[in-house]
Amino acid sequence: MIFLQALSSLLVSAIFTMPDSVCPYLDSQQRFTLATQATKGVYDTIPNKLGGRSWVEERTEQSVTYRLTPSLTMQVEAKADTIIVVETICAPICSTLTRQYSLSWAQLSQTISKWDAELTDEEKEQLF
Repeated sequence: MIFLQALSSLLVSAIFTMPDSVCPYLDSQQRFTLATQATKGVYDTIPNKLGGRSWVEERTEQSVTYRLTPSLTMQVEAKADTIIVVETICAPICSTLTRQYSLSWAQLSQTISKWDAELTDEEKEQLF
């Protein structure tokens, strides 16, 4: 039997208290259900508010990456005093929106980056 690492209490709190304006695609229960299923090694899909399916692509003790649509991912990472949310959409140009929040969800910063999905990793690094 494989035992997977549990979600940190900080990440669980971030998932439950995340305002709908931060993630309008899934409600708090859907986000938590997906993350806890992934903790058990189950990667089911669930309906999202857009009428499609969403699932967890990756999770660690400190972060969860949700596949919200075929072209949109959202990573939520909880650190000691901040929550970082990274949304990436590729269609075919990729854009990434990175927002940093306090633990009470007050927005601290925001950055946007864009790149052509056809660029190599080395070319992307040179752009940023």
